[in-house]
Amino acid sequence: MEELIFSAKTVGAAVEEAAASLKIEADKLSYEVIEEGKKSLFGSKDAKIRVILNAKTERVKRFMTDIVAAFPLEDVEVEVTEEDGAVKIELSGENASYLIGRRGDTLNSLQYLAGLVVNNGEEKYSRVTLNINGYREKREKTLQALAKRLSNQALRSGRSVTLEPMAPYERRIIHATVQLIDGVSSSSIGDEPNRKVVISSDNPRAARDRRDRRDRRSKAPVRRESSDSLIKDDFLTSSSTIEGLKREKELRDAAFPLYGKVELD
Repeated sequence: MEELIFSAKTVGAAVEEAAASLKIEADKLSYEVIEEGKKSLFGSKDAKIRVILNAKTERVKRFMTDIVAAFPLEDVEVEVTEEDGAVKIELSGENASYLIGRRGDTLNSLQYLAGLVVNNGEEKYSRVTLNINGYREKREKTLQALAKRLSNQALRSGRSVTLEPMAPYERRIIHATVQLIDGVSSSSIGDEPNRKVVISSDNPRAARDRRDRRDRRSKAPVRRESSDSLIKDDFLTSSSTIEGLKREKELRDAAFPLYGKVELD
């Protein structure tokens, strides 16, 4: 915790000065009144307050507020909370979406910098999460749908599927989703920042067998001519009826040969 002293003619004025200096809304400021402001015939005495700050959250809030102002982006609110040792930063406002970047690249970079600000000089590490207009939740749903679709593709084809490089938290979403699907597994390959997720079928041979059976079924059946059709076609092409009848008999005899002699007991 960090304590700062502010003074002004009245307690209210001291609170306003502290809020403006720390870039915190006055109603969210934690403070303690040290002295009330007084006026007398012999002069006046300023009011004095002690502001109690969470060093981590205040440092990172000032940092993010300065980032927003540097762009500049108007009507963007910065809210920082700490719970169970984890620091969460929420940016909201229509113009805040400019800080997301392509597939969250800018957002992830800002989160990394915010983590350095929060943990600078601290003995205990705090995990930092930056979210802008609910982007993290939307991205999570997109990655879950992608993991399910590619897992089904790996099951059908028996081939491994390699995704594009992702941030660590995005890879965790893919791995967690794949774990819930029978018949597939996932792993990570490569080095940061180009580390990728690979989704593989647990039984690639069975998938290949299914594919082979499907290929065999898709082949066109071989047309087999019956003896009757051969006789009919030959008969129609004969030069005369007598010759056609003779040819018909020869073909029938060839197609349906007579049985050999049968001896009965």
